[in-house]
Amino acid sequence: MELRYCMLGIKLSDRIARQLALLDSLGSTERDAWLSHLTDVSMVSDGAIPFRDNIDVAHGYGVRSIAEPGGSLRSTEIIQACKDNGITLTQTGIRLFRH
Repeated sequence: MELRYCMLGIKLSDRIARQLALLDSLGSTERDAWLSHLTDVSMVSDGAIPFRDNIDVAHGYGVRSIAEPGGSLRSTEIIQACKDNGITLTQTGIRLFRH
């Protein structure tokens, strides 16, 4: 099954809803097959990545580069996890997630 979509000029919330609806419409076997074909995926976080297992799981989904603000209590573990998994890590120093 090949999935393609183009969403230019659509609000961010609409694009996210569309992607979630697409994944929800697939059965678990189809979803796993689709996700297994992802390669060279980039991941961006507006908040610091808190735990190493986030990196390990991301690697399993084809993530090869990550941008995140850094500065978590476990930043050294995050950096090491990226090195262990061959993931390029960019720490921006800019935190956009606030609560």
